[in-house]
Amino acid sequence: MVLSIDLSLGLMSKRRWLLVLTITISLVLASCIPMSEAKYGLQDSNVESQIRRVNHIYDLRLSRDYKGLEKKLLDDTRSFSNDSYAKPRISFELAGLYSFQLFDIEKAIKLDESILANAIIDEDLKRAFLPRSSAANQVILSDQKYVNEFVGIKKHEILKKVKKRLSINKLLVRGVKVKSKKYTVRRLRQHIQTVKGDIDSGFSSAMDQKMLISRLINGEYELKKVSPRFKFNAYKYFISGDISLHEVDLSEINFINLADYFSQVFKQTNRIRFATYALNLIYRPYTNLRKPENRWKYNTLINKYISTLIDANYLQHNYEDMIYYISLNKSRMLIEERLLLSENNAKGKNIVSQLGGTEQDINGLPSKRAFKQKLSSVDAFLDFYVDGYYSKKRSAIKSSARSITPMGTRDFGIEPNEGVEEVFVDSDVFITYISAGEVVSVEKISGRRLKAFKRELNTSLNSISRRTHGEQQSKLLHALSRKLKLPRKLTISPDKWISQHPINFHLSAQSVRSVNLFTESKGELLKRIDIVGFFNPTLDLEGAEKEADAILLSTPSAKVFKREAAKLNELMTASDANIVHLSMHGGFNSKEPKYSKLYFAGAKKGFGKSDANALYAKDMANYALLKGRQLVFAAACETGKVVADQANENELMGILRPLTANRNKNIILSLWKVDDLATKDFVTWFYKGLDKTHVVKAAFLLAQEKVREKYKAPYYWAAFYLSQAN
Repeated sequence: MVLSIDLSLGLMSKRRWLLVLTITISLVLASCIPMSEAKYGLQDSNVESQIRRVNHIYDLRLSRDYKGLEKKLLDDTRSFSNDSYAKPRISFELAGLYSFQLFDIEKAIKLDESILANAIIDEDLKRAFLPRSSAANQVILSDQKYVNEFVGIKKHEILKKVKKRLSINKLLVRGVKVKSKKYTVRRLRQHIQTVKGDIDSGFSSAMDQKMLISRLINGEYELKKVSPRFKFNAYKYFISGDISLHEVDLSEINFINLADYFSQVFKQTNRIRFATYALNLIYRPYTNLRKPENRWKYNTLINKYISTLIDANYLQHNYEDMIYYISLNKSRMLIEERLLLSENNAKGKNIVSQLGGTEQDINGLPSKRAFKQKLSSVDAFLDFYVDGYYSKKRSAIKSSARSITPMGTRDFGIEPNEGVEEVFVDSDVFITYISAGEVVSVEKISGRRLKAFKRELNTSLNSISRRTHGEQQSKLLHALSRKLKLPRKLTISPDKWISQHPINFHLSAQSVRSVNLFTESKGELLKRIDIVGFFNPTLDLEGAEKEADAILLSTPSAKVFKREAAKLNELMTASDANIVHLSMHGGFNSKEPKYSKLYFAGAKKGFGKSDANALYAKDMANYALLKGRQLVFAAACETGKVVADQANENELMGILRPLTANRNKNIILSLWKVDDLATKDFVTWFYKGLDKTHVVKAAFLLAQEKVREKYKAPYYWAAFYLSQAN
């Protein structure tokens, strides 16, 4: 009998090589026996089944098919649900998979807590799980090391490792760096030299090499803590291709510490790829978090790494990548809001589940390739992004001349503040102009220019909204418009405090808005115009009733609820219209934004939290009529105002935020207390235009221009804006 077996140590572990050699010798000895009788290993179908299970899982690990491995382990959990030997060991392996490969820390914590709470035995009494032999029915066990680590592991080892993993994961789920033991510089340098020697020896398998490189990275990270002048070197293995980001052994260094390592490598080398690695490592675990309080704690980290990438790409003139990260941070806030609004209906959902049709990369980030493909089709788009940082230091708050936003209201507008004192301090504004699919210009405003810019906008807003007839355009925006030769019609994407200003007035342009570039919409032709409207439920908005009359004039089929009939429960019973018109008072609660509300018939004044006749922001996702509409038109006073005062400057605050999160495609809102007559005229012209064109954008711009012809002051014609999303 002639046997041909590859004994290369690079292709199989040493243990597997010895096992194959043993089986080979057995086969050679058996060669004198007739072929029909030549068998090796136990003749036991149960053991064969156990070996096949181990081999299948080992192959899944070897091929990095971690989703397939998750499915297999979950199936096994159900199959061995009554086995006190098998089940805790399967759960132990699954918790490790969630911790180190799938980055689902909440699931890992839940599993590890369950392991500690339930019985574990050290003998496979049912003989259904642990292979009693390395071969059965001519099937060979692939890897004994795997069996030792997960299948035959003893109870005391499980408990020891679970307790350690659980304590680390409880820190990681809160976005906290894990503190390590304090080592001397000498000991750390010796450790690093030893690991380098093991790497350079060439005796390790490919998998062990990556484990050693990961160990080396951790050693360097720890040495940097006690020796700040130390220069990192292990990052060069990523440049040479000896290891990739997804091959790092995260049982050697956890992902938060590794992200911090790469962030420091970026500062040392100025190579953007390492700043990208830092974000990638944090973003994937973040997208898997389901509990709002856990995502909350990752906010500072995510914002920090994205901010670094925005500025780094700006400095290196990588403007397409820069606008990608700008749009990413804006869309992240929208997804956060969507999750919070749907919390009652969709418990357990994570960010990835809310990305919908958005193409994603391996880290859970929106695909950069797909984004650039979309960018190539964008024309006349002006993006505003307010960059900044979070701080708990009161000195930073007091000394800053910039706007300061409490963290509890800036990014998680309908979530309780929980007493967090951390604030967002803006440092720069990036203005990016995109024309014919290319980034034409990027303007970065900082320091004194930023302060002057904000002063210009605020002075102008006060003049316009109070009709003091001293309206002045922002010198910066006016000059920018002339410099870039901006077209008459364009889309703008304002951010945070910029959202409260009539940017179209400052640019001398006819504009619509987009929350971010990801959601930029070309505008659709409405197949039908089916309107349901709620008007003057508090009996003190005469102009609202005139709006109702104007709508009925252009669309007699509209379903209208006036005065006492404009009840909250009608949102449930109203027909499934594609256009919703809301003309009523709104109240913005700056302390607890989730209790901001719209006043339907019978609603009480003030900010009570249990008003049965008010629609609270936190409940907007419960009404089908306010989700996925072609248009929501909120025509009352200050419905589009994004702030209650200067201390709470924010994007998507108030009514716009939940309406956008609820996937409504077009939203029309107002920036200040609008004039009754001008509003009635605007509504009349808008619905006439919509009836004629069936295009929301065209109808909006036409109505705005008509009002501008009749009322020259921007107080009248610049009050409304249209926010669009695809």
